[in-house]
Amino acid sequence: MRQSSVVNEWIDEGRRLANLEMLEAMLTTKFGPLTDANLETLRQLPDDRLKAMALQLLTAKSLAELGL
Repeated sequence: MRQSSVVNEWIDEGRRLANLEMLEAMLTTKFGPLTDANLETLRQLPDDRLKAMALQLLTAKSLAELGL
């Protein structure tokens, strides 16, 4: 069954939101509560940067090191 472009956009947006929520939780667990500015910056990042940040989080010592 072929999905419409609208359905694909919804699926992509759902994945993005899930990735953002997981990254937010991981950042908060490691560094404590995020500021509103941190959250806004995070939400504006492109998907490829979010994935890269998730990997960098493993070794990062600070939010600044991640660009937050």
